[in-house]
Amino acid sequence: MKKKEIMGSGGVLMVFMLAAKGIGALFRIPLTNIVGAEGMGLYQMVYPFYALLLTVSSGGLPAAISKIVASKNDERASLRVLKVAVIALAIIGGVTALAVLILRKFIATVQGNSLAGVAYLGIAPAVLFVCVISVLRGYFQGRRNMVPSGISQMVEQVFKLVFGLFFASLMVKRGVEYGVLGALLGVSLSELFALVFLLVCLLYHKKDYDRRTRISLSKAIEAGEMAIPSIYLEQRAVEVIKSIFRIALPVTLSSLVLPLTQVIDSVLIVNLLSQSVPVTTATALFGLINGPIGSLINMPTVLTMSLGVSLLPKIAAATDKKAEYGASALKVAMTIALPCTVVFLFFSREILTVLYSRGLSDEQIEIGAHLLRIGSLSVTYIALIQVATSCLQAVDKAHLPAINLIIGAVIKVALTVLLLQFGSITGAMVASVTCYAVTALLNFVQMKKHFPLGCEKKWLLALPVAVTVFGLAKLAYGGFNFRYGAVVAIFVAVVCYAVALLSMRLVKIKEFFA
Repeated sequence: MKKKEIMGSGGVLMVFMLAAKGIGALFRIPLTNIVGAEGMGLYQMVYPFYALLLTVSSGGLPAAISKIVASKNDERASLRVLKVAVIALAIIGGVTALAVLILRKFIATVQGNSLAGVAYLGIAPAVLFVCVISVLRGYFQGRRNMVPSGISQMVEQVFKLVFGLFFASLMVKRGVEYGVLGALLGVSLSELFALVFLLVCLLYHKKDYDRRTRISLSKAIEAGEMAIPSIYLEQRAVEVIKSIFRIALPVTLSSLVLPLTQVIDSVLIVNLLSQSVPVTTATALFGLINGPIGSLINMPTVLTMSLGVSLLPKIAAATDKKAEYGASALKVAMTIALPCTVVFLFFSREILTVLYSRGLSDEQIEIGAHLLRIGSLSVTYIALIQVATSCLQAVDKAHLPAINLIIGAVIKVALTVLLLQFGSITGAMVASVTCYAVTALLNFVQMKKHFPLGCEKKWLLALPVAVTVFGLAKLAYGGFNFRYGAVVAIFVAVVCYAVALLSMRLVKIKEFFA
């Protein structure tokens, strides 16, 4: 197993995920301008609950299937695992989707705004589709083929952009809740198209496998050899399911914590803030912190997430150099995350003004800029969490990041309740950053324990380089008197940052796409 194979597959998935995230940002920006902050509040009340359901029903399956498939040289056994998992997850997803439809009004009432009940109608079908999608992606990732997963994410985002915005703009005339319903209908349709794409890829893959199998069997018969059937294929379906869920359970528990805290946020923030401000204002503030601000914070982390996805099956299959793989991924992740943190610190107001001036008021942009400056620290923490979690999962230590995230989540909930008593949405952001900081620190300690990481001390210069370059860009920005001057300043600073790292040999291009 070569190091370039790790980073190469990570680079492929990184490109696709970056493009998909960019399209996703294009969706959130006009959607915010269509439904406003209150509409985004309703959208973000529904989405965390949706994410929680997906995590419960399918959260650990991609990682589990990826790991099982990566450890199998017998492709027939891998297809058997895939078949059983698809059937099981389709049943679970169908039941979950039906439960959402039945309980939608009750859930919305508990969250503090009954208007969200209408929006749940749009997202329920997506629960079923994504359950099956997660299994198919896990299979292809386990085969070390990141292309189907990457393209399917592109398909998701393109169709979500087209149908989501179309239905939102068409239905918002009936009320903001119907605009959100239209956007979520677009999400469900996008998942359906992504599922169809992955099924087509699977059929093509299986057709190619059957062709190769016939050729191999013919050669074996001609040589007088007998094909030996896979023992794994003789396992009953229930045994296959047990083996999958035995691996998936700790990963699911780890993945479950964050969506659960987001659901708790959707209940706590609106209800607590509405004690001091009107419920519409509370919903708008919740939409602000989890819509535009949350999208911006999460955008850079999609790159580091791609590294984690590609790392897991490779480290699981590797016999040596696991520590080297982990150290390289961590270095790349921090190289990406640090400048993003600095950009959000220096250019928060300018970014929000360029992207959301049509949908947000001047007051909301000021509040959002303050929240983005605080939340910018989360970018680096999340990047560290993602890489460390994938490394620990790959060496059968998935319970450790789960425990660490639970500790962080408990702190987050406690701080949210405490700080929101002062009636400011800033408390929720401070609680979120604290959660990520604690989790990242604990994960890093565990990663160093199981991965004796070696890091050149000169790489620590990356942070002061980023601060210097983007700080100068902020000062120079005063010379730009047109609307997109900040965009020009940030672009130039990014180029200068990259050139500085390469010239100082703090990082090499091949470490990203070798």
